Amino acid sequence: MKYNISRRKLYTLPFLLTGALFFGQVGVGTLTPKGVLHVESNTMGLVLPKVDNAADVVTPNDSTAVEATFVYELTEKCTKFKKAAQWSDCLLDDSGVRNSVSSILSIGTEFKVKKASAGYQHTLMIGQDDNALYVAGDNSDGRTGLGRTSGNTGSFLLSFASPLADASAGQIHSIAATVTGEVWTWGDNNAYRTGLATNSGDTGLPSQVAGFGVNETFGKAIKVEAGGQNSYVLTEDGKVYGVGAATGTAAAGPGTGAAATAFTQLGISDIIDISASQYTAAALTSDGKIYVWGLGTLGRLGTGGTANATTPTLISLPGGAAAKQVSMGWNNGVAVSADGKHVYRWGSGNATANSGTNITTPTEIAVPGFDQATDEIIAVATQRFNYGNGGFFVFTNKGVYVTGENSQGQLGIGNTTDVSNALVSLNTTGIYNGTVFTGGSGGRQHTILTTGENAINTTVSYVAYGMGAINYRQLGAITVQRRVPSVITK
Repeated sequence: MKYNISRRKLYTLPFLLTGALFFGQVGVGTLTPKGVLHVESNTMGLVLPKVDNAADVVTPNDSTAVEATFVYELTEKCTKFKKAAQWSDCLLDDSGVRNSVSSILSIGTEFKVKKASAGYQHTLMIGQDDNALYVAGDNSDGRTGLGRTSGNTGSFLLSFASPLADASAGQIHSIAATVTGEVWTWGDNNAYRTGLATNSGDTGLPSQVAGFGVNETFGKAIKVEAGGQNSYVLTEDGKVYGVGAATGTAAAGPGTGAAATAFTQLGISDIIDISASQYTAAALTSDGKIYVWGLGTLGRLGTGGTANATTPTLISLPGGAAAKQVSMGWNNGVAVSADGKHVYRWGSGNATANSGTNITTPTEIAVPGFDQATDEIIAVATQRFNYGNGGFFVFTNKGVYVTGENSQGQLGIGNTTDVSNALVSLNTTGIYNGTVFTGGSGGRQHTILTTGENAINTTVSYVAYGMGAINYRQLGAITVQRRVPSVITK
């Protein structure tokens, strides 16, 4: 049966409208409506349209119900609303509010995340099932890609529907690569950081960058990174391209030796991964070598000194070890050995668990309770944008270990006390049994963690967790500062 709510006769309407109609505003029980519809009553409630199945609801011309339609579904005895092209799961059931466990399980099933990137004050996430891009946080400069340049986006909204391979949130801009290798950017164009051949204004919607894609000049993009005033693209043939401001106190530089107004190839090859922060960047070769460039103060490049590097500079891990991953923070760097048994860090002493003493070359740090014979280091992540002490995260098969700035609860250890002299275990209270964290991303004051397949309960696989500041709605629908990892929802 099709339910055409708009055609149903509202016999009770004249009796209910005891208020007034002003300029398209309806007041029920009030002469001064404060919105399109304002209901004022101490004794009566608002009765929603009752339907057997929300999917059968149509508009007056029998087309599909529009977004934001709200109904009560008799079959499941719950309220639902239309969002984008589909109806939501139950919001309220016949007993009131759903219990927290079933609600989280439903949300986790609905919104699976395969990758997340925490920017300065916004967040990008790629859906596991649809490869689409979802965004939340500060809209300033157009960085969320929603066509907005002010205010905050308080829930994760679809910003880019094309299937994506990668996306990165920068300081005040963003970049993404599609599965077919095209590159799109948006946000603040200053310093040419978006690669869109302009040095001013904001690009509020994703715009394609020329030259990337199958059969294009630079080839197919497979990885992208957005830093402070620079962007970087890794192509499938192992080449890296950079754009933006020159190396200095405000930028890592494009890695080409000078400012670049368009994407320009760096002098390195055989690259399999890249990482960028507000002031630094790095590239990893197929044989485990690490190249770095950018601001050198505090030893954040790991070159053995504090000088800037305007082009990729090779650094060495202890004993000549090869690396399988490198992550650059705004004042530090972290790497994992190719065998997954060792973690190395360099940079600010407060961001490297070194009690305030800076480290200028990669130095190993012990992971608590780590068994060299049976355990594995899965990944590392850093706090990428300038705030406080900075810090980093280590992901193992047993759990997550953290250190650094924690004034907003961004370390997820249950408090707001900084950690500067050790790696400590993440607070896992409320986290699903069977969850293994596979990676994460640290922004300015917030952190996003991602998980893989949950062997115990597959319905909560690929769930994203957030912690830290919510002042710009960086964690989407979460409206209270989180000091422990909390499930992120649409």
